Order: sequence, then C-alpha cells, then structure tokens
Amino acid sequence: PELLQAQSMDIQIPVAEGTHSMKLRLYWDGRPDRHTKRPVMVWFHGGGWLSGDIDQDDTICKRFALASNYLVVNVDYRLSPETGYPTAINDAFAALEWVGKHIEEYSGDRERVVVGGESAGGHLAAAVTIKYIESMNESKSEAQLKSLLLVYPALDFSSEPHPPLSTVTGMLPLGHIEYMRQTFGGEKYNELKNDYLFAPLQAPDHILRKFPPTVMVLAKHDVLATEGLVFGKKLTNLGVEVVIQLYNKSIHIFFGRWPFSEGLTALASSVVALEK
Repeated sequence: PELLQAQSMDIQIPVAEGTHSMKLRLYWDGRPDRHTKRPVMVWFHGGGWLSGDIDQDDTICKRFALASNYLVVNVDYRLSPETGYPTAINDAFAALEWVGKHIEEYSGDRERVVVGGESAGGHLAAAVTIKYIESMNESKSEAQLKSLLLVYPALDFSSEPHPPLSTVTGMLPLGHIEYMRQTFGGEKYNELKNDYLFAPLQAPDHILRKFPPTVMVLAKHDVLATEGLVFGKKLTNLGVEVVIQLYNKSIHIFFGRWPFSEGLTALASSVVALEK
C-alpha cells in the first residue's frame, strides 16, 4: 500500500542526435508535506547490458522516491546485442544532459543531481560520471553532479577476474558475466578491456580524483564485490569521499527488493548516506 503514495509519469526524450526516442520514467513522493524543488536521482537498471528495462526497477525507484525527497529518473537505455558499446553509455549520458536542461520543469533541482545504478547500471553510472568530468573541460554541464550511488557495479573487464569474497556467489556465475561483457563489447571486446569508459576501474587518476562523493553498496556473496572494493579503495586513496556498505548476508540483485533480508535496509541506508 505504501508504494501507492509514489507518483510517476513517462516521457520520451530524443537521443542520438534526434534519431532515436528514449523513455524516461519520473517518480516522486506524492505526499503534500514534501518540498517542491527536489534533488534528482538518475537511475540505470541492471541486466548485463542485454536485458532489463525500466519496469524491472519500477519498485526500487518508487521505494527510493518514498524513502527520500528525490525526484527519481529511471532510464530506458538501449541494449546489446542490437546496439553494442558505447550506445548504452551515450544514452545514459544523454539522460543526464536532459536533466540539466529540463528537470526544473518537473520540480527537480539540476544543481543537486545523483547518478546511480545496479550491476551493469552501476557501470553506466560510473561511465557517465567519467564523461561528465571530461565534458567539464569543454563546456560547463547544466546538471551539477553531487554524488554517485554504485550498487554492486561491474567495473573491470580484465582477463583475470577478481577473487570473490565468498565461495557462495549465487545468481551471477562468472561465465555468465563474461558472456554479457563480450556481448556488450562486440567484435572489439578484447581491444576495449583497457578503455576506461568500458572498464571504469582502468580510468586514470587525474579523472578518478575528480569523482563526486560516492556511496557503494556491495553484497558479500556476489562475484562483483571484490572489484567494487578495489574501486572504492582506489577512489579513497585519491582523496574522494567514499562510503562502502557491504552486506554480509546478501547476493547479487538484493538491493531494494523484498524478501531479501537486507534489501530494504540497504536502500534506506544508501539514502541516509547520500543525504549526509
């Protein structure tokens, strides 16, 4: 019943120089006691770059909007193999640019923007942050990126996988990850392993030290946990403010989902961390 208090609407925005239309779904807390101008969360769903859509994370986005005062923007980026790298990243960045230009029409605050996502969506959030930092050298973005929320993100594509924290990893076997990464990379997969938009863990220090304060949500029983910890430590060593929330009972895809015992706690805790 609580989710009924969240309001939402779908809009279409042009991407790829107007050759494609992409759906965004906006969510907000409909209770009348909320402020009118809201900070903004731009959210990218998971699915290994080749599956998933905004309906998949509809409940997560509603819960996030209700647990916070954020206007949540759920992005329906294009998938592989129909469109491989870097289309999903370009779509994700186009969503951030749209927020900078138009979100105040929907009572959002373009000066208080967070980008976030889970799994492959966490990769997109990190890649969008890199593109945002690089774009600052050319022209000032109209959106102001204040924080980053990375939920068990996929960040590295090296041939040697990071050792898992647990022997029980469930939901996401290594072979499946490799297939998804190869499908996303396409024919140039091996050449892309050191491309830092493809593999944000490989980004140079001069870019990473400009990252905004970052909240990382990781699950111990997830093969992506270790590379998340490595990335968090790298950012911390470069002077970036990082909060790492490691959930010892959880597996991949637990965030914000019932009946995972730590799922709703993780979402609420991430909201608290972002608001500090």
